[in-house]
Amino acid sequence: HCGSCWAITASDAASSFYNIKNNKKVTFSHQQPLDCIRQSSGCKGGHSFLAMQYFVDRKACTAQEYPYKARDETCSHKKCTIETGIKNVIRLEGKRATEHISFKGPFLTSFNITVDFMLYSDGIFNGNCVGKDGYTVLVVGYGLDIKKGRNYWIIKN
Repeated sequence: HCGSCWAITASDAASSFYNIKNNKKVTFSHQQPLDCIRQSSGCKGGHSFLAMQYFVDRKACTAQEYPYKARDETCSHKKCTIETGIKNVIRLEGKRATEHISFKGPFLTSFNITVDFMLYSDGIFNGNCVGKDGYTVLVVGYGLDIKKGRNYWIIKN
């Protein structure tokens, strides 16, 4: 088991920004940040903020060029040639988060994993996920459950 959600979601977010900006469909490597961010612990965990900052500071490889192995390996980012175009990493809260989704693209968020979440299969998750550390997902949209009058996030897990 490799605890790489922080690297995978950051790669997916960076890919999304690149694709939106350049009208392309490229998937960046999930393995690259896992191997190359020295301040992380690889498969033992890391920080999505550092992974996003990595894509600001470094060039990216595609998933085909640097495939995901689900284990810690030696960094080989020297072969990576794609300028991501990401200028900075910002913190989003409240209304800024929905504006970001609407006008710029997805964002990362972290929360504590509960048994309810692990057993979740579909629909709108109504369980408790209080806390901000533990598991990182990519927020790709939002909506309103009219019957319950609740806003919700659409996530890529």
